Amino acid sequence: MINWLDIVLLVLIFYSAVSGWRRGLVRQLFDIAGIFIAYFVALRYSVAFMDWLSQYLPFQNWLPAWFTTQLPIGFILGDVLVRLLGFVLLFFIVRALIKVFSEIVHGIFSLPLLGTVNGLGGLAVGSLKGILLAIILVAVLKLVGTAFWRTALENSVVATSILDWLLPAVYEQMQNILLTDLPPAV
Repeated sequence: MINWLDIVLLVLIFYSAVSGWRRGLVRQLFDIAGIFIAYFVALRYSVAFMDWLSQYLPFQNWLPAWFTTQLPIGFILGDVLVRLLGFVLLFFIVRALIKVFSEIVHGIFSLPLLGTVNGLGGLAVGSLKGILLAIILVAVLKLVGTAFWRTALENSVVATSILDWLLPAVYEQMQNILLTDLPPAV
């Protein structure tokens, strides 16, 4: 049976597909490349980014003090949230920078004669983009691992499909890189 998380994931995928059709192939190619680039940059540099950001906003002190729940994966929720916050912030910053660049390139390469091909190509790439975003969202929710999110993921048809078929490599990457040097919960 479909739950609220299924609706959120399906709306994300559908919205990405329709948006891709409206925006066209050129922008969508930059968007899809932007997701991959942002994912790998955030995965690689989010810990250093949070170290830098904590000079100005001490998230690394606040979140572990506020969220002391021990997660099933053996870490404290606050420590995991710091890593995920760094990942999410850096992911969206890199995506925004790539989006600015794609708008410049789109303006240069606008070809009105290729509207249908551009739209259909954008639809296909937009659908792929929505699926990738859904995979990343499910991975983040699984890493949080609280009872609420665990139940939502287990009861979701779409999330269960993602977890079983598409997510294992992404989840393992995120867990191994983002949580590798966190102290275990005591």
